[in-house]
Amino acid sequence: MTFIIAFVFSMAGNGENNAKDEGLRLPLDAQGESLSFTFRAASVNCKLKAAAVHSNDSVAIFSDNQALYDKMILASSLEAEKKVHNVDLDLNNHHEHSITKTITRKLFSFDSEVERDEVEVSLPRNVPLDLKVEYAIGDATFDLSHLDVQNFYVRSGGADLFISYEDSIANTFPMDTFMVNVDMGAVYIDKLSYTKAKNIITKVSFGSLFLDFSHDNWNEGGTAVSASVGAGKMIVKLPSEDIPILVKYSTSPLCRVVNNAKEVNMESVGTKSYANAAYMEDPSNAIIFDVKLAMGSLMFVGPEGEIVNDEFEKLR
Repeated sequence: MTFIIAFVFSMAGNGENNAKDEGLRLPLDAQGESLSFTFRAASVNCKLKAAAVHSNDSVAIFSDNQALYDKMILASSLEAEKKVHNVDLDLNNHHEHSITKTITRKLFSFDSEVERDEVEVSLPRNVPLDLKVEYAIGDATFDLSHLDVQNFYVRSGGADLFISYEDSIANTFPMDTFMVNVDMGAVYIDKLSYTKAKNIITKVSFGSLFLDFSHDNWNEGGTAVSASVGAGKMIVKLPSEDIPILVKYSTSPLCRVVNNAKEVNMESVGTKSYANAAYMEDPSNAIIFDVKLAMGSLMFVGPEGEIVNDEFEKLR
C-alpha cells in the first residue's frame, strides 16, 4: 500500500511586495528521493530552469503579478513507499476569461498583441526528475541544464517553446523518454543530444517542430525516435557523420519529404529507408528514426546546414 501525504498551497493575502520579492517557495520533504513535477499553464510567458545552488531544496515560483499568485493552485504530495515527491502547479485558472480570445488571436496572427504575465519556475538540482508540461498559449523557455531529468513530456497547444541546455551540461544519466506533442504552436529543441534519451517520441498536428541532433553526448545504447506528422512540419538537423543513423518513414500522397541525400550523406537501404556510412559499418548504438507522415512536411539537413525559418529563428 502506498501512503500519500498531500498539501495545497495558495499565495492569497500574502501581499504584493512579498510576492514580488520572495515569490512562492515549496520546500521538498527530506523523505523524497525523486521529484515528479507537473506544470499546466493557459496564458503566461514562462522560464523554467534549475534552482540556484543556495536554494536547491525547494520548488520556487516568481511573478510580478499578485493576481497570478492568488489564482494559482500548487499541490504537493509525498508517496512515502516510492519516496516520490509530487508537485503540481496549475495556472490554468489565470486569465481564463480571455482564453477563447487568445486562441482566436493565435489563429489569425494577432497573438503578438496579447500582453501576458511573466513567470519563472525553478526546480532543485541533482534530484531525479519526471517533468510534465502542458502549455496552452504563450512563450516559454525550458533550460534543462543542471536538472537530472528521467522523463520529459511537453505539450504545446498554441504556444511557442524553446527547450535547450543553455550551459551545455548534459543529463548526468540517460533520460528514458523525451516526448513532445505540438498541436498548433512552434517548438524548437536545441542540443537534443544532451538529454541522452533512449526514446524520443514526437507528434506534430498542425504546428512546427525543430529537432537539433547536431551535438555530441548521445546515449551509448542508441536512441529510438518515433515521429508522427499530421498537417504540420518537422525539421531535423542530423548529428555528425560518425554517429550511425537509420531513417525509415511511411508517407501519404498528401505529404512532402525534403531529404537532401547528398548533403546529409545518406543512401537508400530499402523502400523509404536511408542510412549513413557509419550505420552500414556498425549499426549498434544507432539513432533510428521511424517517421509517419500524413499531410505535413519533413526535412532533414546535415550538421552544418542552416535553417532559414522565421518561426524557429524567433525562438532561439
